[in-house]
Amino acid sequence: MRKTSLRATTKLNSAQIAYLLKCKSPFNEAAIFAILPRELRREVILQCHKDVIPLIPLFKRQSREFVSHIVNKMRPYFILKGEQILQQGAACDGVYFLVKGLAKTVAVGENSQAQVQDKVEAKGGRVGKRKGSEKGKGADGVFIDVGRFFGHEIYQTGEKDTSMGFSAVTDCNFYVLLDIDVNVILETCKVSERSGGGGV
Repeated sequence: MRKTSLRATTKLNSAQIAYLLKCKSPFNEAAIFAILPRELRREVILQCHKDVIPLIPLFKRQSREFVSHIVNKMRPYFILKGEQILQQGAACDGVYFLVKGLAKTVAVGENSQAQVQDKVEAKGGRVGKRKGSEKGKGADGVFIDVGRFFGHEIYQTGEKDTSMGFSAVTDCNFYVLLDIDVNVILETCKVSERSGGGGV
């Protein structure tokens, strides 16, 4: 584990708190939403997240009901420049949607950067072009820009460990759909299909 100075820890905590306060209110939102009529609740959620929704590809061409349901389950997450987001081989806790900043892949051992680039492109990622690098591929990783996501490969492969690591090139803001929420959504879709209904 990397040692972090008190100054860096304080800066990270301050930045995380500021970002959370920007994304969430100090009120018990769940209790307030519970007493609102369904349509009003949906519109309030959509209004609160209006700046982020267009940046998340999962929401393209989806109903307002679906978008409000899923975005309300997502958690805002802030990472300082240079910090590790996910370690290669570590258990992934959800799907990370990058809404601000720039991240990169971090591969060690047998994964060459060319293999990582192929995986990122094959799984919905886009290699951002960076000055001094060819097609976004540098000696230290493949760049991932706003509107891209990672962590979803664990649902495609069935493995809980990530095949590559990720770190923040700049300060990054994410919306994270946690593993527990993804599993509930997937189970709801399965039950709905078995009963003859459509997906969520």
